[in-house]
Amino acid sequence: TGKPIELGGSRGRNSATGRGVVISTKLLLAKEGKKLDDIKVVIQGMGNVGSNAAKIFRHRGSKVVAISDVSGGLYKEDGLDVDTIAGALLKDYDAEGITHISNSEVLTTPCDVLVPAALENQITEENADKLQCSYIVEAANGPTSKEADAILEKRGIPVIPDIFANGGGGF
Repeated sequence: TGKPIELGGSRGRNSATGRGVVISTKLLLAKEGKKLDDIKVVIQGMGNVGSNAAKIFRHRGSKVVAISDVSGGLYKEDGLDVDTIAGALLKDYDAEGITHISNSEVLTTPCDVLVPAALENQITEENADKLQCSYIVEAANGPTSKEADAILEKRGIPVIPDIFANGGGGF
């Protein structure tokens, strides 16, 4: 509800939307006979929703291989330690094995699950054919354009819509 606990707010409210993204992904994977600890995840946007989803994915055994914020992106093939990264601009983060990449490169990083958690219209007809993911789980509101949706459907890439995936924050 966004209210403090003392005034009738909900425990876990801050992480609810990110948790909803992970639960949505888990349900999708279960239909495919896969588990969270079998996947590589890319998260575009490390605000409240993206950073919480990244941490929860990592704690559930997923490899978060790329993330981004307004300053740029980070990539590490064997998984990023998102617990130590969160809280600073990514352009200033440096650790062994880290590669700095652009926000557009984050979207096209090979992965099982792409989570656009930044702004609307990030997946467009200009980049939808370049995505290298098996699934998209929308954490941002309206991150996929109508034109991109048609391209993704033709490519056989399922999209879990924002209304379902990021609904946890509103309850």
